[in-house]
Amino acid sequence: MNNAFAEPQTMLLLGGNSDIGVAIVRELLSPATRTVVLACRDIAKGESVAAGLRHDRLTVDVVHFDGANTDSHGAFIRDIAERHGDIDTAIVAFALLGDGAVTSTDPIAAAQVAHVNFTGCVSATIAVANQMRMQGHGDIVLLSSVAGERVRKANPVYGGTKAGIDGFAQGLSDALVSHGVHMLIVRP
Repeated sequence: MNNAFAEPQTMLLLGGNSDIGVAIVRELLSPATRTVVLACRDIAKGESVAAGLRHDRLTVDVVHFDGANTDSHGAFIRDIAERHGDIDTAIVAFALLGDGAVTSTDPIAAAQVAHVNFTGCVSATIAVANQMRMQGHGDIVLLSSVAGERVRKANPVYGGTKAGIDGFAQGLSDALVSHGVHMLIVRP
């Protein structure tokens, strides 16, 4: 649970190698923070990030997470909560950019980007939201993109997924307020 100064004790970064996600974690770190969980596909890169965060009073746990494996998201979040307690702040920062020239013509490549960026993001965010509803508190920081505000021809699949995530997050945010859960949509 956040302390009296609204500082999180436990943070989860889905997309544990995301530069922006790690920058958010660094900004939110305080003496109250006890645990940071970096959830990422590449454990070695996650361990490298963790080495730069660890200190005497901070546990940094690096765990494997695959945004495309939607069947695992609910159990994954429950496991994090069982091992580390309440998740005070979750940063959802995983996505695939894809090559716009490829995803505009290759249906398989387009579906892969859409699956991770939309379906995977929705699944993981709902799993986090369910945990926070049960806790009665929490903050979700969901990274989107300005590409979702006006989808450009250079990468319409990526932009389209971000536009969809924006709409999803706005609606979910409204649904979570009465449960003590807050969501912030960030469009870097």
